[in-house]
Amino acid sequence: MNEDVFDEIRSGGEISVRTYNLLIGCCLLWGFLVNIIIVKNVNARALVEGGSYILFIIGYFISCFAGIALTRSDKPLVSFIGYNLVVVPFGLCVAIVLEVLSLPTTVVLSTIIVTAIITLIMMIIGMAFPEFVSKLGRFLGTALIITIIIEFIGLFFFPQVFAITDIVVALIFIGYIAYDWYKAQNCEKTVDNAIDSACELYMDIINLFIRLLEIFGRSSGGKRSSR
Repeated sequence: MNEDVFDEIRSGGEISVRTYNLLIGCCLLWGFLVNIIIVKNVNARALVEGGSYILFIIGYFISCFAGIALTRSDKPLVSFIGYNLVVVPFGLCVAIVLEVLSLPTTVVLSTIIVTAIITLIMMIIGMAFPEFVSKLGRFLGTALIITIIIEFIGLFFFPQVFAITDIVVALIFIGYIAYDWYKAQNCEKTVDNAIDSACELYMDIINLFIRLLEIFGRSSGGKRSSR
């Protein structure tokens, strides 16, 4: 970023579209970098053995909900702290999924590439068809809640349901990428909103990535992660 960009950020007011989107990109890259560091350095197996898994689930939800709440602040620093409280538990979740599935490196790399391509395409769609995409929010939210309820029931009674719900949830988050990118481009261009938008997009992309890992892992003969 050049000096003009830093001046815009320091001003605390509205910034240019270029700077705004650059900040979203930087925040996303930061989140993915933190995830890579976590995956490479955290002993994921220790998180899923014995009572540790229950503690992880509790900590996961506490951290995510606290992080999302902090991103509602109008102060960029507070929002960025909240963003990191979301990034860390998701990074641990990715590490656990990779550990449990034991996928070949080629499958993981392929999943990363597919996720990136889908993200780019859906961002383009979000800009090209704003009227259609703007109406997706309520539908996607309802579909996600229903699918989560079905998965929760399936966890105890119909474990095979995950083969279908993984695909459904992946499609839902594909839609969310377009919707959240549309929202990001149609709100006030401030540093705080850039961080908030990055947080929403990050969750969309990581959730899509995890579901694609499950789908590709199943098709390649990998293990099925427990939920």
